[in-house]
Amino acid sequence: KKKKKIVNKNIQKKKNNNNSEQSISPYDNETLQLMYRRWERLLNNFFNKKSNRYDTTKIPDVLDYIKYDSTHNLHILGEVCCIALFNAVKPLADFIVPREYGISVDEKLTISDHTCNRLIKMIVNNFNDYKSNPNPKSRMYLYFSSESHLVPLFNSLIHSKYYPSKHKNFGELNYLSQIIFKLYRFVPFKNSNITIDPSDDKYYRVQIFYSPGVISDPLACTPGDNHVLPIIPPVSL
Repeated sequence: KKKKKIVNKNIQKKKNNNNSEQSISPYDNETLQLMYRRWERLLNNFFNKKSNRYDTTKIPDVLDYIKYDSTHNLHILGEVCCIALFNAVKPLADFIVPREYGISVDEKLTISDHTCNRLIKMIVNNFNDYKSNPNPKSRMYLYFSSESHLVPLFNSLIHSKYYPSKHKNFGELNYLSQIIFKLYRFVPFKNSNITIDPSDDKYYRVQIFYSPGVISDPLACTPGDNHVLPIIPPVSL
């Protein structure tokens, strides 16, 4: 309730401010009225006055709102307000969001199978198409999806017996999170006598890279960044 009052108070204060419209206008042509209603609707859904209970499924939405307005509308909410909101909600989201896709390993793999089975089949089929080509050329496939598919895909990888990774946990997935699969074909060095049969498993090698997307601290975005957060470079899993 206190956080809701802080947000509403700051937005309402800007609405009543006599400064120029340009200095208090929200990002991307949003009006203060719409911004206020946007937060009001979310926070009303987050806290049920009749039951006097919070809906924890709305915590990821609250965090998204905070990150968005911290990045784009810091001049309206204020840095103190944004820091307080971010520090209060971020630990809750870090706990809740991964568990929406299963708690035990069996639950995570079952949800992954139901959620991203089709996506995984598409990736495997593309690998097989490349391998079946007698003269394969470099190619790239792009898949655009949401967090609801990326998290299960991560779970299917890190908990699979086919991928002996030590990384059994991953952090928050932000905007532009990436999973990159690289398939390499064996090519002998010049004048080398080493050969590998194409049917051998060692003839092809797969590397997997991961990036959680943009940096997790929205307050790191300065006016000079033009409302754009830097992306964390992918690292090998």
